[in-house]
Amino acid sequence: MATPIRARTGRSTSGPTARTEPRAARAIMPTSPTGSDSGFTLVELMVVVAIIGMAAGAVVMSMPSGDGAVRSAAEKLAARTTVARDLAIVDGRATILVVNSDGYTFAQRSGGVMRPLEQRGLRQAALPEGMRAMLGNRSAGEVRFDPTGLADPATVMLTSGGTSATVRIAADGSVNVEG
Repeated sequence: MATPIRARTGRSTSGPTARTEPRAARAIMPTSPTGSDSGFTLVELMVVVAIIGMAAGAVVMSMPSGDGAVRSAAEKLAARTTVARDLAIVDGRATILVVNSDGYTFAQRSGGVMRPLEQRGLRQAALPEGMRAMLGNRSAGEVRFDPTGLADPATVMLTSGGTSATVRIAADGSVNVEG
């Protein structure tokens, strides 16, 4: 019969009571390749990068787009045109929007003659530098609102550089901005 072979140390090298390196040696083991504990862990750096990315995204989302001036001018024209339509209904007199390449104005029939309106917000308005207006495919023209608020359907396009916005006036007198 064969006799079992024992380890020469007489102790087991595995199991819960096996000896490993001393605790003191583990306590001074460096946590970084350079041996220095100053610096940041990869997780800390990734968190900082994520926060910077979210902050940059918020800044980009809050910045106005390049077509802001054109859109703003179109919305202002649409609001003023709506006021002119309402004035035609209230006064019971036709009101017109006169558009040319440099701006627009509003006029109303008074004493048999069309006279420019002098009310605040309806006075002649010049477009910002470099911006142009077109009524349909013409550089100038008129849109008439009758005393019931109905209008000659029209499209006013404002352009500046490569951006544009469109103000649509429907036959029922409604005014909308597109683009």
